[in-house]
Amino acid sequence: MAQSAERARQRPLIGIPTQHYSVPPGKHIHGVRNTYVQALHLAGAAPLLIPLALDTSTYHGIFQQLDGVFLPGGPDILPASYG
Repeated sequence: MAQSAERARQRPLIGIPTQHYSVPPGKHIHGVRNTYVQALHLAGAAPLLIPLALDTSTYHGIFQQLDGVFLPGGPDILPASYG
């Protein structure tokens, strides 16, 4: 097991902030499109999903371990809402 952890650590650890979904109402999940995870893996990275419901000190601990962050974006915002 230590060998597989060491092998995985040879890949750069890339964090992916997740999106929040309510499905069904009252149930909450965090996730991203599988294509993002697969693309990072195929590029040689070790993707790590980061839920967006943690406290600041936890984020500091997570981000200190990462080699990079992939920002997948989100839903489009209507220009009329910019003011």
